[in-house]
Parts: sequence; C-alpha cells; structure tokens
Amino acid sequence: MALSSEQRDQIERRIRAPIDRLLGGQIPVGGACDIKTLAREADISRAALYRTWGHLKDEFEQRRSAAQAVGQQPDPREARIARLREQNQRLTHKLARTRPAASR
Repeated sequence: MALSSEQRDQIERRIRAPIDRLLGGQIPVGGACDIKTLAREADISRAALYRTWGHLKDEFEQRRSAAQAVGQQPDPREARIARLREQNQRLTHKLARTRPAASR
C-alpha cells in the first residue's frame, strides 16, 4: 500500500530527528554514528532505509563525511580511537628512533 504524503512526511521527520542527534554527538549506548544505529533509532529496518529512504541515508553519510572533513567527530568513541592511533604512531616512531641508540 502506498504511503500518503502525510505518512511520508511523518516518517521523514522520524528519520531526520536521529540524524540530527547522531551527528550532534548523542550516540546511544551500544550504538555508533552509523547507518545501523540510525535505522534502529528511527525504528525502521536498514533495508527500508536503503530502499525507500535512500536520499536520507545519503544525506546522513554526506553530513557525517563533511563533519569529519573539518575535524569534527560526532562519535566520541571514534574520536578517541583516532587520537589513540595517532598517539600509537608517534610512540612507535619515537621507539624506532631510540632503539638504534640503545644498541650501541
């Protein structure tokens, strides 16, 4: 059965609200700033998000990418992972520089 324009608007609002929350850093426990969490928070299936509401999925991914491009990371866990990776890389290089000196 086809959706009325009122039903479509209501579902779009139901999807846009979690988009704004997720991109604003309000990540639910056990979730992430990703499509899976978006679908769960909007109370629709991922398949429906891809098939019927693909334009909203694309908008979410574009806004997330744009935020990341300017250094914003909506998901605090992802931001922490990025910081730890950078720190690990710096320490690995520092250790590599000190090892030859230690073996002399």
